[in-house]
Amino acid sequence: MTTHNGIAFSGVWGSIRGLLAAALGKTKPNLLMILPQAADADIVAGDAMAFGLSESYALPLSSTEFKASSIRDEDYAERLQVLQQLRRRDQTCVHPLLITSYVGGVM
Repeated sequence: MTTHNGIAFSGVWGSIRGLLAAALGKTKPNLLMILPQAADADIVAGDAMAFGLSESYALPLSSTEFKASSIRDEDYAERLQVLQQLRRRDQTCVHPLLITSYVGGVM
């Protein structure tokens, strides 16, 4: 289904999601794919690269608690690395970038 600023789809499972992302990457410079399960983000990012995307990253989950004891430096560092990849991009980039995430990671 095509929306005003993007494409939404459902009922697509397995490696077909990575294939779909790789195909969409031929028409869009930056893609964000939000997936229903947390483990799917890593899988789809890898599948998309297997289908030809040169840049694909899974956005790690963020902490749902805001206490000092719940903060994991590794998670925040990984999230910052993904966000830095986005920041470095402009519309002249010839290679598409895919960011995959679970809805909780986007929030």
